[in-house]
Formats: sequence, C-alpha cells, structure tokens
Amino acid sequence: MISLLYSLVLAFVIGLVTITTADADTHINRRGSAKSMQLSAKKRMTVIVSSDSASLRMKADTNAKPALIVPWLTSLDIDPSRAMTSQSKWIPVLIEIPGELDRGPQQMWVETQDVVVGHDFKKVTSCWPVKRMEIEIGDSATSFTFAPDGSGTFSMAYDENHRHEKTTGGLHVYIEKNILLLKNNDPRGARFPLLGIKIDENKIFAYGIPVQEIQLFDKNVVNRCNSIGIENK
Repeated sequence: MISLLYSLVLAFVIGLVTITTADADTHINRRGSAKSMQLSAKKRMTVIVSSDSASLRMKADTNAKPALIVPWLTSLDIDPSRAMTSQSKWIPVLIEIPGELDRGPQQMWVETQDVVVGHDFKKVTSCWPVKRMEIEIGDSATSFTFAPDGSGTFSMAYDENHRHEKTTGGLHVYIEKNILLLKNNDPRGARFPLLGIKIDENKIFAYGIPVQEIQLFDKNVVNRCNSIGIENK
C-alpha cells in the first residue's frame, strides 16, 4: 500500500526538465505533440528520477563531485555498454550536456536509490482517486477515464497532416514511489507520458502546462480508502 491522503491535493508534474551545472541553470522545455504520445519505433532502456533531484557523477563514487544535478521526473538513458558490469548501487547512464551537444552523449553514473526503472512499477488494484482528466499537448488532446481499481479508457484526438484523427483504447495505472505509468492495454498502441504525484499548491501540470480538467471520485466511492492499493509481486 502506498500512502496517499485523499484530503490533500493531487498534482501531476511532468516534462519541464531543468539540468543544473556548477556554473548556470539550463532549462529545457520538452513540449509534447501527438507524435510524442505515440509508441517510439526505437525502444530505449531508461530510468526516471524519483528523488527531488539526482546527482550524476563521472565515477560510481559518492565522494566524486557531481557533474550534473537533474530534477524529479528526468528520463535518463541506460548505457548498455556498461550495464553488465555495473554495481547494484549505481546505474550507468548516457546524457547529452547542454552546450556540449557536439560531444555526443556523456557516460555518467546515478545512484539506484534516486531512480525508478520500468520493472519497479506496480499495478494499482484499488482506491485509485482520479475519475477523469484531460491533457492537451500541442495538437493533441487526450481524455482519460478511470475506475477505482486503476483500470481505465482513453480517447486521443489529434491533427495528422491537417486531418483530424482519433484513437481510443483501454489502459491501467501503475505506480512506483511518486511516479505513475499509464500503460496501454495494446502494447503496439499509443504510449503516454509519465506522471508524478505531488502536493503542489492545488495545481496540476503536464509538460509544464497546467491541466484544467480533472475530476476525483466522490468520497462515498472511496470512503474507506486511506491509501492506493497495489498488486503484490
């Protein structure tokens, strides 16, 4: 069970990435589009920062000076060339440094405790508090409708080459720490952005843009819930 007080505010923060260097802060605004929600043709192994921030180091050593500090929900590519030789406490990652893109991805290390990997996510089984929400990103708008057991449906509308397209389907909510994964029931279908759970001034964000449409279940539906139920693996 993952504790979550329903009387508090749910806020979902995603996509506004800030990479901090020793000299200056660089903000990268990754605005989505209909294409960003589609299944990528090239699959990559990634980890997601689950701490407020994570230090990336050139060596797998906590005494080494951080080369970069990346914030919550930053996606980092795992370096496959070093993955087999890595320690359980560290994960080898590749990242492009702003201002040094001509050098290509740089090899760094992140502590395992600061990130979430794909197999960590657990299926929600009960007490999911969100009934409905809608996210508008670029030329697309996606509506999500949920049941208390974490199952749901989606309806995605977007313009493709000036043609109005619509995609519908089923999904389920998965969770780990403070990060949500909306998993399409069709593995070949649309892929949705990761969301984060955070109490944040009664506001909800997606890709740095406030989400206006969100509806929680009536308290009578989840009146005996003090936490989100998850599947035991």
